[in-house]
Amino acid sequence: MTIFKTTLKRLFRAKSNILFLILLPLIFMLIAFSGSNGTPPLKVTVIDNDKTAVTEGIINNIT
Repeated sequence: MTIFKTTLKRLFRAKSNILFLILLPLIFMLIAFSGSNGTPPLKVTVIDNDKTAVTEGIINNIT
């Protein structure tokens, strides 16, 4: 536990580290999640040469 506390103190000593460790990942997550809302589903073409129950199940899960 002491090593963990010491490491955290060293990481957060410089204010630029706070930016890179906390703010930038949050900004990237917000951009990624906001970009995926409201987009129409992609159309996928599947060619099933095998025609087994397994491939039929996979195709049903995709569509």
